[in-house]
Amino acid sequence: MSRSLAKTDVVVIGLGAAGGAAVLPLTLSGLKVVALEAGGWLTPRDFAPDELRNGARNWPQSVAKAAQEAP
Repeated sequence: MSRSLAKTDVVVIGLGAAGGAAVLPLTLSGLKVVALEAGGWLTPRDFAPDELRNGARNWPQSVAKAAQEAP
């Protein structure tokens, strides 16, 4: 993994509903965008071709993350 980045116009931190939705229009407008998300690196092989299997894989981490962030 690279330890330095080329010139970037926008950094989006968190790819939840808002962050993920913001990336496309920013890139389509010609901006250079870097998007950061917590967690390990995932490849296409890590994703099942259906939502139920993806949800089952991500559920434990999602619950733990939500518990840490809740006041």
